[in-house]
Amino acid sequence: MLPDDLDLRQRREAARRNTTISELTRGAIERHVGGPPRRLRAADAGRSGRDDISNCVEEILAAELIP
Repeated sequence: MLPDDLDLRQRREAARRNTTISELTRGAIERHVGGPPRRLRAADAGRSGRDDISNCVEEILAAELIP
């Protein structure tokens, strides 16, 4: 149950985006609690063909975590 004012704002936003209230709600929940776990490409470092991974792991991870 949502308070009336929040329900109205949600309905207006769903209409503005031309989507359903359910889809809007799912998206908001996923953004709040996080979606499926992301797989870091650096986890495949052993198969990357790079030979400098151990020297620049912090930079690689930082680049991977930037949305």
